[in-house]
Amino acid sequence: MKKKLGEILVTSGAVSGADVERAISDQTGGDPSRLGDLLVATGKLSSTQLASALAAQYGLPFVAL
Repeated sequence: MKKKLGEILVTSGAVSGADVERAISDQTGGDPSRLGDLLVATGKLSSTQLASALAAQYGLPFVAL
């Protein structure tokens, strides 16, 4: 089973569990944005960190160009 993005981000140390919980709360509170997009928009996560986590989630290699 594929790991959830929030789990991957917390496990890697990119964000805290509280950051993920806050972003999920924002999603359910009316902002339908994706979790990663919310974390990038609030400055908690860089777009490179998000891309790396998404690659890990899908079992793909990540290469920063």
